[in-house]
Amino acid sequence: MINGLSAIMQDWEELAQAFAETRKAVVMLDHRGIGESYLAEDQDYTISMMAGDVLSLLRHLNMTRVQLLGFSMGGLVTQAILTHPHAKARGENSIEIDGIEIYGVVLTATFTKLPRSEFRPDKLYVGFVGWKLTYRSSPEGVSRQERDRIITKTMLEFQYDQSVIGAGGILDAKMKRRMEESLQSRRPQRVIAQQAGAVSQYDSREALKSLPRHLPVLLIQGKRDRMVNYEESHIIQDCIPGAERYIPPEGEEYGHMWFDYYDLHRSWVVPICTFLDKPARPLLESRM
Repeated sequence: MINGLSAIMQDWEELAQAFAETRKAVVMLDHRGIGESYLAEDQDYTISMMAGDVLSLLRHLNMTRVQLLGFSMGGLVTQAILTHPHAKARGENSIEIDGIEIYGVVLTATFTKLPRSEFRPDKLYVGFVGWKLTYRSSPEGVSRQERDRIITKTMLEFQYDQSVIGAGGILDAKMKRRMEESLQSRRPQRVIAQQAGAVSQYDSREALKSLPRHLPVLLIQGKRDRMVNYEESHIIQDCIPGAERYIPPEGEEYGHMWFDYYDLHRSWVVPICTFLDKPARPLLESRM
């Protein structure tokens, strides 16, 4: 499970535990410089670096056959893994990278390059101007703690559509709980800005067209996603024609933090696992 921008392992602990009920192993990680991970001050921050970190962790854990789930920026990292310079097709159903076989992929709320979005990072007090790393002083009379709270609240509000947060919103309590947890965790604004800069520099569209024809890829994208426009998922389908779109029973009217919507097991975990557990297409069939 590969996290998105500003996210840490704790953010989808509930989802990971649900997957762990049926999966042999579920692995999460914190990207460099955030959560439980650290980053050298002078270290470059790129999508390819994050992809390399995932592969290094898998090797360290002696995991040689895996399925990947990438969320938002983590979906871009997943694409960087699939198109790694050492990646080679194993038949038409999987990819191998230096001894690690990837035989199933779930891309959620993600994109192939800097996405169209309602979110405008330059409106925040600090950290972003046009997705580049910059810093501004806090507005007069606003403490650093209050500034961080404003930034956190603003970013979290964009994870949901406006109909489910605010007074009476069915996900308002969950959003507020996530905000308090976020403020108590280690998420340096400098690192979040570096992650955003890495996103702005990456484009996977051409490379994705070389993926094995029948690599199982599942797309999850809500129509009320304010961080990543729904149309971004059409671009992924253009690049990966064999990708399947999942529509939960409740429909596609959900926001960026998809796993907070609907029934966690019935709407998300069971269908995702069902997709990942489907047998690979026989090579003879795939060539017909």
